[in-house]
Amino acid sequence: MILIAHVGCAYYSRRLVLPPERIEAEQRDDLQKALRAVQSILPGIDVALYVARVLDAKLVFEAL
Repeated sequence: MILIAHVGCAYYSRRLVLPPERIEAEQRDDLQKALRAVQSILPGIDVALYVARVLDAKLVFEAL
């Protein structure tokens, strides 16, 4: 399973009203929580975590 967070997510800025400098850390924490939740439901499943961002007009996936 692949779980992806993306930089600039409006959920974190508008819904959770987090300051921009805190958003990516919160997303990374949430990906780790999601990983644990998935593994508790589906033991043994391989899960990969990524953060997607645009760099030089290209979509880049950073593995966590």
